[in-house]
Amino acid sequence: MNSFTNFRQHSYKRLFILVAASLPAFAALAQEHEPANPRVLGQRLPSQELAAASFGSETSAGLLASASPVAPAQLRYEQPTDQLLLLSSNTPDSLKAKPMAPAEGFHNAVRFDVGGVLASNFANAAMGNSGALFPFLASYERQVGARFSVVGEGLLNGGSYSERKAGVSVQGRYYFRPQRGTQALAGFYLAPAVAFRSVKLSGRYEPTQQRRFVGAGALLGWQGSFKSGSRFFLDVSAGLMNWQHVGQDKFKASPYGGYQTEQKAYYDTHQTDFDGRLGLGFRF
Repeated sequence: MNSFTNFRQHSYKRLFILVAASLPAFAALAQEHEPANPRVLGQRLPSQELAAASFGSETSAGLLASASPVAPAQLRYEQPTDQLLLLSSNTPDSLKAKPMAPAEGFHNAVRFDVGGVLASNFANAAMGNSGALFPFLASYERQVGARFSVVGEGLLNGGSYSERKAGVSVQGRYYFRPQRGTQALAGFYLAPAVAFRSVKLSGRYEPTQQRRFVGAGALLGWQGSFKSGSRFFLDVSAGLMNWQHVGQDKFKASPYGGYQTEQKAYYDTHQTDFDGRLGLGFRF
């Protein structure tokens, strides 16, 4: 009897130990099949804390991110691309972004140089000569690009009474205005230039002599108007030109006689000289 009782007690102890050892396994299995509760999605579960402690902070961060309610919310409010395109097509025209306004339609310009008239008469009076000088320097400008233009100039009746000048020149202008500028042919510019001059030298007792020169240089200037959208503008520039004598001179005897002697022109003694413009113009 005692041996049966001892056997039964020993069997109960072994069964109790077996059940106690099996409880954690049943608890883990039940947790894996338990449905997710949205109220506790943002809370850390004991199993996640044990995993975070075992595998480090990186694994813990991954488990927290998987249990965070932010990701489902982002997926819940994402819209397909075709729906976004449909919404944009239904946007009223008043709310759509408008394209940048193009530059004003002034692609041509004409100008007259008043600075040459003032400078010539000032120099003539300083030399003690009487009378007024009226050199005529006019130009036409044509826009050929967003910042580029070509200028053609013509000069008549330039110089002084004893040294008359006439000729032509060509400029290529590059404007340094902003890319989003709303005015064409306006702003600061750099203008390389080439020119031709015919100089007629005459004196009372000397034969008339005609000399020819070619020049090259560059001007730096500003062109613009003081009122937005105005067709009238001011052109101010300054630079240097270098002149070289070319060709054979032509002589014409003086009616008062005299000897045929070679005279020197201004460009002979000032091969590199200042050049500038002060012009008033009209754009169209």
